[in-house]
Amino acid sequence: MNDSRFSNMVARLIEETALGRMSWRLRDAPRSMVVGTEDLIGLYFEGTFKGTRFAIYELRFKHFTDEEVFYWSATVELAIVEGDSVLWSQNNYREINELYDDVRRKASGVDRLLDYFR
Repeated sequence: MNDSRFSNMVARLIEETALGRMSWRLRDAPRSMVVGTEDLIGLYFEGTFKGTRFAIYELRFKHFTDEEVFYWSATVELAIVEGDSVLWSQNNYREINELYDDVRRKASGVDRLLDYFR
């Protein structure tokens, strides 16, 4: 997907998150993402913007180089979810990684902790 609207959307999610107008909650990944697959979901966060439920998470998966030879790889995905279903997802964008880092930082509360050490 090479669409400037997508980049604009992610930039807006970053901005809304930074300003505290969009909050993300650490949750368990939907069952449909973990059952029947060897993929692993790292931290999984959900937030709502303009009535749309977004998820951002690290997806770890086996990358096969041969029938029996593989290594683990990972990517960060941004998804639109509804109920227990992922309706749409996208990965491999620098902006998605930036958003994921911002969400993790806010969720960790590290900024409050660092304020203590001023």
